[in-house]
Amino acid sequence: MTPDQTDTATLDPGALADGLRQVRDRGVGWLLAHIDETGKPAAADVRNGYYRLPWVLAVAGERETAAKVLSWVERNALTAAGDLREGVPREAFTSRWATYPHSLLAQGAWALERYDTALALLQTIRSSFQDHDTGGAFMERPEARTGRQFIFPTAQMGLAALATGQRDVAAGAFGWFDRLWAAQPELPDVLY
Repeated sequence: MTPDQTDTATLDPGALADGLRQVRDRGVGWLLAHIDETGKPAAADVRNGYYRLPWVLAVAGERETAAKVLSWVERNALTAAGDLREGVPREAFTSRWATYPHSLLAQGAWALERYDTALALLQTIRSSFQDHDTGGAFMERPEARTGRQFIFPTAQMGLAALATGQRDVAAGAFGWFDRLWAAQPELPDVLY
């Protein structure tokens, strides 16, 4: 073990927990310092990297700021139907990971008891982003669709569906994973 490494097995659990709380608090402090008084995240005009914020802040106990960020997202990044607006909110998610922001925003909205927003996002996922034959999440938006599907967007879609009680979407995602697992030729050594 090098001098800069710590053997966590020898640490006092209380001291370890205190250290983890300090790290968490520094991280939350950094996030809060990058959100303005209206709830607008820093750099929101140039990229959509804020889709996790409502959920993360809610889980971290910063519900008031989480609600401000979600309100800003509702006003500036979402359509009334629960889709990402054209431009910066959508552009990074047109040809890849299309459901990811929807899923994470839905989980944040649900955690903040903004059920209308969460359910609108899930309705968009259900109608525009989930393959009804396979249950998987399409990689691309409808206007750029190739038919590709991928593990982590399908997983996040399934988690958002479970969190919001959308059993049909969750069951579709589970079926997709069940078939993926059953099709693996080299388990347990390789996952394709």
